[in-house]
Amino acid sequence: MARKQISNEEALDRINGAYDQLESHRIDGLEELHLTRDVKMQAQTKERERLVSKYGKDHPRVKKIDQSLKTQQGLQPVMETQVAYLRKKISPIGVNAWRVQGRVLKSDRITPVEKVTVSLFDEQGNWIRQLGYDCTDAKGLYQITYDPDKNTATGIAGWNGDVKEGPKLYLTVTNSEQAILHREEKPVIPAPGQVDVRDIVLSEEACAPPVVEDGPGGDLSPGGDEPSDPAGREIFLASGKLIDNKSNTPLAGMTVQLLDTKETYTGQLGSTTTDEEGYFEFRYAIDDIQEVLKNKPDILVMVTDPDGNRLYRSRKAFKPDPEQPQSLSIKVAVK
Repeated sequence: MARKQISNEEALDRINGAYDQLESHRIDGLEELHLTRDVKMQAQTKERERLVSKYGKDHPRVKKIDQSLKTQQGLQPVMETQVAYLRKKISPIGVNAWRVQGRVLKSDRITPVEKVTVSLFDEQGNWIRQLGYDCTDAKGLYQITYDPDKNTATGIAGWNGDVKEGPKLYLTVTNSEQAILHREEKPVIPAPGQVDVRDIVLSEEACAPPVVEDGPGGDLSPGGDEPSDPAGREIFLASGKLIDNKSNTPLAGMTVQLLDTKETYTGQLGSTTTDEEGYFEFRYAIDDIQEVLKNKPDILVMVTDPDGNRLYRSRKAFKPDPEQPQSLSIKVAVK
């Protein structure tokens, strides 16, 4: 009896179906493990209460349970977020479409950040308005999809399904006051049929459109304008990451200072300290640096260690421009 031939399309559908079933089983397994750990924690909590009443809270058996509970409490949110992420319905995208998705997390890389805005900016610092934005849910999840086949009326210059990949875009997180909380240093590059997964680590929360809605906004080609900042808002002049030149690891606890070359506004520009990821940023209330924005002095960057030793001083100055904030990656040799 002759075997029935199947088309390539049918074969592909069967393969995709098999992958979907395997993924479903994996998610079920993770969810079962999460529930099992939850039950174990409840049992350990009751046992701890019994032991404390009998031996006191300083007994070795109580301390052992305390340590186990602490470990489980740290793992459960991670597991819960992972299950929610995998359970999230991911609709198929067209052959010319592109998507970026992931989670926004606090600096502990565990706690999700809810109600912050994730959007995409070009290299000139313009919000790509046609790509829209997404606000993170209770699990810190976001998803942005662009399909040129469904956006022909507002087609985006610089990329469509006829080219293999688009320009460099930068994931940016803003809060409800439209202040920039974080901008990724590594770009995402749109490509037809591709789904990029990017987790973003930061430490602040809230949600709104990434810029005020007046004005034409940016495009995937340079030249989009953003509206100026109203009085009282915070503005963003520079951010970056400090890295050890030898080990290529982030440097925490270092002082980064902005210097006016004529030392007229150095005090207003101030300094900041790198966090545990080596990240730093300079944000100001616009009212505090009106003179700086008006006179646009030449600004240098200097880095010192906790003992005040100078590790770095930039040779090239930049002009303060909140519409095109500086993105810096600085490598230094630690003494």
